Amino acid sequence: MKGKVSLTVKNRHITFKLDLERNITIITGDSGTGKTKLINMVRMFSWEGKASGVTLKCDHPCIVLEGNSWETVLENTHRSVVFVEESTSFLTSHVFAKAIQNTDNYYVLVTRENLSQIPYSVDSIKQIVKNGTNPKFMSLKAKCNFPGI
Repeated sequence: MKGKVSLTVKNRHITFKLDLERNITIITGDSGTGKTKLINMVRMFSWEGKASGVTLKCDHPCIVLEGNSWETVLENTHRSVVFVEESTSFLTSHVFAKAIQNTDNYYVLVTRENLSQIPYSVDSIKQIVKNGTNPKFMSLKAKCNFPGI
């Protein structure tokens, strides 16, 4: 996919708003900032829809890629936003890096790990910063421009 994709994921307690401008976005952040919460909310919505208590607004389907059959799922996923959590064993593999190249999906990789096998821009790294019920996604490039950081 090309162009900007905006998505909002929320429940009664927290709202995540994220704009994806590249096919690969890396979300990083300290423990307790909401990385796993974001993944769990997307997963709950994809399993149960509105009955999950989660609202997900995006012009494209959103899924969490996980499990042993991830390759088959990925082969059959098109024009979607694909979330992958750092706890998956395949995230840092060269097989995964090759599988996501030249697809028509956007990928949101939630990790603090080095992903040297995946080509991505420094502009696509976003740090999640806790901000009450509305966590913010700060570009690491923008963060580097602040004095004292």
